[in-house]
Amino acid sequence: MLGKKRKQFLVFELLLFFVCILFAMIMTHVTTNIYHKHIYEREGTLLKRMIEEHPESEEEVIQTYEHIDFQKIDTSILEKYGYVTSNDLTYFQDLRHAYYNLLLSQILFVTFVFVILNIAYIWYQWNQDRKLKELDQYLLAVLAGNYNLDIRDYQDGILSSLKNDVYKMSVLLKEDKERALEQQKYLESVLSDISHQLRTPLTSMYVMNDLLSDGKVRGKQKKEILSKNRTQLERIEWLITTLLKMSRIDAGTVVFKEEKVVTKELIKKALEPINIPIELKKQTVLIVGDKKSTVLLDKKWTIEAFVNILKNAHEHTPVGGMIIIKITDNPLYTEFLIQDNGTGIEKEDLPHIFERFYKGKNSSSESIGIGLNMSKTIIQKENGTIMVESIKEKGTTFTIRFYKGDV
Repeated sequence: MLGKKRKQFLVFELLLFFVCILFAMIMTHVTTNIYHKHIYEREGTLLKRMIEEHPESEEEVIQTYEHIDFQKIDTSILEKYGYVTSNDLTYFQDLRHAYYNLLLSQILFVTFVFVILNIAYIWYQWNQDRKLKELDQYLLAVLAGNYNLDIRDYQDGILSSLKNDVYKMSVLLKEDKERALEQQKYLESVLSDISHQLRTPLTSMYVMNDLLSDGKVRGKQKKEILSKNRTQLERIEWLITTLLKMSRIDAGTVVFKEEKVVTKELIKKALEPINIPIELKKQTVLIVGDKKSTVLLDKKWTIEAFVNILKNAHEHTPVGGMIIIKITDNPLYTEFLIQDNGTGIEKEDLPHIFERFYKGKNSSSESIGIGLNMSKTIIQKENGTIMVESIKEKGTTFTIRFYKGDV
């Protein structure tokens, strides 16, 4: 394609060259005619003056004038009277000779200009080809996975801008590749954790199933084994359901629908799944603050987030303990403070408490470590923040804020 353009440019250049030559010939011809007319009028005036002063010599003057050799004219008499200088002698040169000299100079000038332009064009094309070759080599290197080259060009021009854009694209590709590798490692880690979490209850179920298969277990012991088996099945079901919810959130397929929700009703709905365990441990739940305030969020998913946080507070609060939920509403945000007087969180565990599959030292054996991670993900998706503070043996406080505008 580039060769075709060069041929087109060469044809255009030749046509332009001939047009310039033709223009030079026309201008030379016009200039010569003007020059000829000027000399003709000057000589005519001179003859007229001579004949007016010597009318009796008219025929002799004309005949003499016709045989003058202007190449050998003697100008001494003219110079004697100061009428003609050395520069004025050009008026007496042969017009044809002057015409060809002028035309030749015009042609040489046009040719010189075109030669210079061609040299400049060839150099420009060579420079462009060199840059394109560099760009081609760079793209091949990027395709081969080498992102360490730097092709940025700080000069002006479309090609320099293209090189900079290609460099930006390669940086984006590098970042995408690194993200893909990180996601791959993360997925491998998640699958490994899921496999481990599923393997524990499944192993327990295999053991209990073997005991039941022997036929030696009967009565009360059989009922206990079947109850434990059901608990393990429920745990597996909860784990799979939770992981599916998290995968939907991570994939961005969950659409959070905003609706006006009364804060007190939100807390009551979140407490429903754990009301019975709370009663069994004789724990007290106290809701204080602006109970009638409302907040815009997705009710279903927000309840899911609060259930996990309240469940965590319940599990780490001793028998007879207290869980306080304080609601505060102001023009900037709606805040939920969930505070317990439980065992607290170890200092080294606190920075990792929201990490997926992380289990602290005080976590129960049945804890999987995904509830708080999912809660944080949901809250962040709803323009909210969650923070945690804890003092060993004194309790833990979760601070959740839903902002009423972009932050």
